Amino acid sequence: MQWLWRGARKRQRGSGAAGAARASASPPPQPAVPYPVDTGRAYDHPEELRGMERCLGVTIPCTGGLCGFSRLVQAPGWVGIYYEQGHGGGGYRSIPLDGRPHLPPHIRQWLGDSVGHWEDDTLVVDTTNFTDKTNYQGAGENLHLVERFTRVGPDLLQYEITVEDPTVWTRPWTMELAPALQDNTENLIFEAACHEGNYSLTGMLTGARMEEAAAGAR
Repeated sequence: MQWLWRGARKRQRGSGAAGAARASASPPPQPAVPYPVDTGRAYDHPEELRGMERCLGVTIPCTGGLCGFSRLVQAPGWVGIYYEQGHGGGGYRSIPLDGRPHLPPHIRQWLGDSVGHWEDDTLVVDTTNFTDKTNYQGAGENLHLVERFTRVGPDLLQYEITVEDPTVWTRPWTMELAPALQDNTENLIFEAACHEGNYSLTGMLTGARMEEAAAGAR
C-alpha cells in the first residue's frame, strides 16, 4: 500500500487541533526550542558548510519550506518513505520493522540508520548513525530522532518528531506536523535535479566579501 502526503502546519507538542483524539491526552506545551549549547557557533569558512549548500541531498526530518510531498509505501516488514525536497533532489528511506538492532556505531549513513516498530496504531521510528556530513540545524553525527506516525483520520496523519543532539541543544525537543493525504492522480512527484557545481556557495562567498568591503568603506 502507498499513500502520498503533504506536510501541513508545524507546532509545538500538545498544541493545535490536529488529531483531536489525542489532544486531550497530550502533555503541556513545551517551551521554545532550547538554545544551542554553543550559541556563538558560526560557519565562517566554506569548508564548514555542509549538504544543503552543496546540493548534496535531502536532510531529515524534512520539515522546512523546501519539503514538498512525501510518499509512504508499506510492505510486509518494511516501510519506505520518499521525500520531495525542491532542488535538493529528494531522498529515500527504507525502514525495517522486524526488530533488528541499529547498525554498529562505526557504520554511518547520510540519512542515518532507521529501525521501526508498532505501538498500537502508531509507527515509531528510531534513527541514529548519522554522518559528520549530516546537517539538521547544526546537528550532525550525534543526531538522534524518534518519529511517531499516527493516522488520526482518513486523510490526516499526526507526525511527531523528537530531536536530540547534546552537542547542539541543551535538551531534547519535540515538534508536531499534520500531513494531509493527497490524491495520487492529481498530484505527482517530479524529479528534482541538483549538482554540486551549482552557484549557491559561490554567491554566498561573493555576497560576504561585498558586505565586508562595504563595512570597511564606512
